[in-house]
Amino acid sequence: MLQSTVFIKRKTMENSFFNNSNMVYILLYKSRIFKRECDL
Repeated sequence: MLQSTVFIKRKTMENSFFNNSNMVYILLYKSRIFKRECDL
């Protein structure tokens, strides 16, 4: 029982980390596009 809760916690941590890195990537991508539009 205890092991499964630890596993679930670890899974959610991995998921949240993945989501955070996804958001960072999207923000970087959007800012890059924005910069390019400003340069034009």
